[in-house]
Amino acid sequence: MNNDTSRYAENIILIDASFLEFITSDFKKNFEHILNRKLETIDISTLLTYISLDGGFTAGKHQINALFIYDANSPILSVCAPSSLSDELNNMAFHSPVGEIIMQSYSNEDIAVIEDMFLDSLKLAVDSDNVKRMLVVGFYERYGDMIKEVIKDSNGKNITVFNVYPVSEKTPYRTECIAYPIMKALGITSDELETK
Repeated sequence: MNNDTSRYAENIILIDASFLEFITSDFKKNFEHILNRKLETIDISTLLTYISLDGGFTAGKHQINALFIYDANSPILSVCAPSSLSDELNNMAFHSPVGEIIMQSYSNEDIAVIEDMFLDSLKLAVDSDNVKRMLVVGFYERYGDMIKEVIKDSNGKNITVFNVYPVSEKTPYRTECIAYPIMKALGITSDELETK
């Protein structure tokens, strides 16, 4: 990934694609069993829109860059469509209720560990004068302490960190549960969950 922080947009969603692959696959498999029905393939534009809304964006004409950091050995989001990080989800854009979301994908090229590349990218975003709002979708349960360390001096940025479980401690940034946008994108309704 280029170290030129001036290339970052004002609004970004930074995504550890290995974590996203793990959590979406796990949710789809488990909820199909719980609900006893086949769930939809996740439309990536729908998922990114739900993440944006849960992250505090309102309907409008925002321009948001979704940056996927992925492992060269796992370039697919298997339960999403489109799914290819190297082709279909790189340098593509779509319009949603929150505005235009531009997707870019960056591979570790087997040079760096995904966790390190994600944290380096997060640090670049925190240091960039261009970035005003960041939504962070990393493996918080695995390297959340390092995420907290990187964003502790956020330079006044509006930051929302997504994780699987609620965060009980007080943080200088917003936290949201990644489960909700994933479940909505899978087509799971609250009524279904109440009956189980």
